[in-house]
Amino acid sequence: MDWKAVSQWGITGIGIRKEDIHNYNTAKNQQDLYSLLIHPESKPSYCSVIGSIVSQLHSDYDQEQIHKVLCDPVTKIVSLTITEGSYFIDHNEPDCAYDLQMLSDYSRGDNHEWIPRTAFGWILKSLDNRKKNGISPFTVMSCDNIQSNGHVTKKCLVDMANAANYPELREWIDSRVRFPNSMVDRITPRITATDQKELQEHFHIADASPVVCEEFCQWFLEDNFDNERPKWEDVGVKFVPDVIPYELMKLRLLNSSHQALAYIAAALNIEYVNDAMDDVRVRKFVRRYMTETIKAVPVIDGIDFDEYCDTLIQRYRNHKIKDHISRLATDSLPRIQGFVLPVLTDHLRNNRVVKDIYMVIGSWIFFLKSLDVHKGTDHKLVTLQKGMLSQELIDLANNIRTPEDVKIFLSVAGMIGDSILGSDIVVKRIFDAFQFMVDHSNEADFLDQWEEKV
Repeated sequence: MDWKAVSQWGITGIGIRKEDIHNYNTAKNQQDLYSLLIHPESKPSYCSVIGSIVSQLHSDYDQEQIHKVLCDPVTKIVSLTITEGSYFIDHNEPDCAYDLQMLSDYSRGDNHEWIPRTAFGWILKSLDNRKKNGISPFTVMSCDNIQSNGHVTKKCLVDMANAANYPELREWIDSRVRFPNSMVDRITPRITATDQKELQEHFHIADASPVVCEEFCQWFLEDNFDNERPKWEDVGVKFVPDVIPYELMKLRLLNSSHQALAYIAAALNIEYVNDAMDDVRVRKFVRRYMTETIKAVPVIDGIDFDEYCDTLIQRYRNHKIKDHISRLATDSLPRIQGFVLPVLTDHLRNNRVVKDIYMVIGSWIFFLKSLDVHKGTDHKLVTLQKGMLSQELIDLANNIRTPEDVKIFLSVAGMIGDSILGSDIVVKRIFDAFQFMVDHSNEADFLDQWEEKV
């Protein structure tokens, strides 16, 4: 590795959420260092101290510095890790509407003070500045679990420029800004007290914001950059002409199967992924769902999907990775929409006979119904698009008595529209799976009963 070349690169972290303030303050106190605790399945854990972050900024405190960094010609890449739900943009949502109004003012030459409230607002403001000052655009690199994440990011920004009636910026983004697609795969759960204790006792590290992850790591990336970039290929990144097949493999087999196990595990009152996968009932269901889903994944030369699925099962069973079921169920609507519905749509378009995917959707609806039953449950687990209250879908789930009620639920959730997902036979199968959960989820062998059900 060319360490001299590596040392020319660094990361400026930017947070805009209130939840980011803890990491922001920690970074200040720790000279922007953090520890990475890696848990192999069958080897001792090991730890590294990461120094690639050169500064950490937050939009509540560092507005001027953020704008300066984003407009600086030395900034070559802006990467995004903002979760799937952040790409479901509602132009009427207050923060987005504010950014659109300010961008519209900028398009008319009114450069009054604008402190963006969204990630896309910051990107648009800085791209507008770079365009006006003759500075090449940075590359925008999404690392979120969205199919064609680069294309989706571009569409979000172009649509916002359109909505702000700013055709010059829209055309510049469309013609000049690069948006490589990427697929990143590494399970990174929330830190636990056990992890903190291991850091202190075994590695003598006191870190207020460590990161814990599995050893497995995979990153596929399109080499579509406007400027120079780090030589990531030297550390295992695979540059490929087309990331989409690899995205589909990960989204439909890993992320989708996470949804398959999450709501079944919740019904069984299991808190952690590894404990769920140690339960043979859950493990059989999830592996069967994976086998069913393989049919909806395009063939990739050199990859055996059965072996890939077996590896996923082993990764999920890693007892040192305490991945909480609630993490998988957070932002549940965009995850069902982004990970599960495309699989079902592919099955339907190809006239495949499938079964377990209906249980994934039915168990999710049952999970929403159950949220009102379990007092103290955090309704923020159900994060919905377009500002819809979580309680709205919970209420609808609690009032399902017929297939027509399921159709109303799916329609209000924005899940069917005019698509084939709204056909009577599909709705009936989802209803049957939901009703099966209502009738049998309190029985120890309900997953065996479902397997035997024709």
